[in-house]
Amino acid sequence: MSIKGLMFYLNLPSLLLNKKIMKSIYIMIVIAIIVSSGCKGPTGLEGATGSQLKGDIFGYVDVYDVNGKQVADRRGVYVQTEETSTGEQSDSTGRWTLKDRMAGIYTITASKTGYTNSSVAGFQFVGGGNAYLNSTLGIIELPTYSIKSVLVAGKTTDSIGQQLSVDIFPSPLVSETRSFFIVYGKTPGVVINSSDAMVTSQVSYVYKGAGSASFSLKNAINSLKNLGMQSGENVYAVVYPSSAHINNIGIYTDPLTKKTIFTRYSSPFAAVNFQIP
Repeated sequence: MSIKGLMFYLNLPSLLLNKKIMKSIYIMIVIAIIVSSGCKGPTGLEGATGSQLKGDIFGYVDVYDVNGKQVADRRGVYVQTEETSTGEQSDSTGRWTLKDRMAGIYTITASKTGYTNSSVAGFQFVGGGNAYLNSTLGIIELPTYSIKSVLVAGKTTDSIGQQLSVDIFPSPLVSETRSFFIVYGKTPGVVINSSDAMVTSQVSYVYKGAGSASFSLKNAINSLKNLGMQSGENVYAVVYPSSAHINNIGIYTDPLTKKTIFTRYSSPFAAVNFQIP
């Protein structure tokens, strides 16, 4: 055997190995070309377009009179979805039904003349059947009496300190209860729910006879001092007629500011000012 022939046989394993490597590289290149060219399988048949799901949303609304007593006949409350501005009235039990609503996310609102409104936001309705709103919709009658006058009575040295004396019209009967919002701030005529309202008090008074309702200023003054007000500074107190104070009725939280917003009050109101002792 010649020397060239001997060298061929000696190099044969490496040549075979190189061929295997080359074959693997070739296969990988082919796969890469197929993937990059975006080859797709056959397109399937398109299904028929289905109709949007519909259904009914139903629930109950609670109705309270101005003193917080639940009303037996709850008919006549208009309940609607704000997104469609269409709705139905409640029956005597407070039941309402919103028919043929498309699937979607709704804000549901209850309203009646002379009452506060009530809303539930973010109710998700999947359609295809009936859905029960398991959240409180409650409205309360707005007050029809007005504030005649507000005075500061008493002295800081008295055992109960200074007081607000509030006269209303018409005068209440003995044992009747009246409720109020008292809003405190640094500006004259500070408005409820405004950024100027430093302290908002919810108070009620049971009339034991003819005369004014009286409310101690001690707690309000302490709260104002905790907010940085100093002795000698002027404070303005504005008194609003209010419905009875019931949790979650005539009140909501602003989704943007996260501030508590009161709606169960009416006008006119009266204001007075005094100094931090």
